Parts: sequence; C-alpha cells; structure tokens
Amino acid sequence: MLSSSFVSVVVPWRRLRVFLVALAAVALFFGLWLTRPAPYPGPAAHVVAQEAPDQTASLDQPAPDFTLPDLDGSPVSLSSFAGRPVIVYFWATWCHYCVPSMQELQAIRAQYRDQGLEVLAVNILENKERVNAHVRRHNLALPVLLDQTALVTRLYGVRATPTYYLIDRDGTVRAIIVGAARPGVLQDRLETLFFTPSPGASQQETQ
Repeated sequence: MLSSSFVSVVVPWRRLRVFLVALAAVALFFGLWLTRPAPYPGPAAHVVAQEAPDQTASLDQPAPDFTLPDLDGSPVSLSSFAGRPVIVYFWATWCHYCVPSMQELQAIRAQYRDQGLEVLAVNILENKERVNAHVRRHNLALPVLLDQTALVTRLYGVRATPTYYLIDRDGTVRAIIVGAARPGVLQDRLETLFFTPSPGASQQETQ
C-alpha cells in the first residue's frame, strides 16, 4: 500500500514540476522577446507616423537638407555647412560597431579640421538622456544630432547602422558606406570630398 500510495502522489507532482518549469521558460522567452531592442529602423512608441519622403539621398545627387536638434537642443542644419565637406553618420547606442567607428571619425575630423571637414553623427530614434549618457560614457566628442522621428533617417534611405554619407563641398553625395568601414576605406573615400572626382568615382559600399 505504501509503495502504491507513494507512486500515486509523487508522479503527478513530478509532471506538475516539469510543466511549471516549461511554463516559466516560455514566460522568460516571451519576456525577453518583448523587451528586445526594436529592429532598425523599428518604430518607437512616441513616433508619429509620417509620409515617406518623395526622394532619398543617392550618389552624385545633392544631399537633402535637414535640420535636427543637437544634445543642447540647438537646431543644426546641413545647409549651414555649405562649402565644406561633411560626413553624415547614422548610428544608435545599441549598435555594437558604432563606438569604434565614431572614435575613428573623431580622429579623422581632427586630422582634416583645417580643410573644413565636419562630421554630423545622427542618432536614430533614441531619447536625449540615453544618448547623452552613452556619449559621456565613451568620451565621444562628435557633434551629435537627434533624429527622434526617423524622418531624416528615411529621407536618406538608411537601412542599417552605421551608415556613412560623404558629401563634398558642393553638397553632392560622393560616397555611401553601409556598415562599419573597413580600415583605410574612409581615408580613401575622403579624397572624393576634397578633390573633384572623375566620372564614376562615386561609390556605394556595403561592409
């Protein structure tokens, strides 16, 4: 009787325990899935749906002008850098490749400062507090702009982070680099910003 009674009580409990463990694993999976970072360029809750732009930035075409706030809330326009070469760099704090890429851009900006080069680091869909904390933590000194509605991101047709748009002194897009630039690539592409490129010199690359 003891053996039969013992089996009749313990076996259901083991099954119940297995069921509870499985249920907890499923709940954990869905909890992690719900809190995952939104896939780029995924929507944010505060973003108001907007019409897609009629045209996007493309090679050998004028770079679309835009105005975005910097981390101090001051508006910065691309057109204010007319006559200067500009790198417009799209990034996010969750992008694993963006910190080393931004550190490389800082060094390049300092190297070519006398030639007027400017770098505008456009953050995508993140709030100012998070971006500020990230910038301070990694000692980043680039001009950071906030594209909290992703309107400029869509205007430039960005599909991945990081993405670089190299714009020459005349405001023309001369190179597009998708993904973290391989060593030496940025230096090579910078020549198209400082000198008149030969026909077919503009390039789009996916790293």
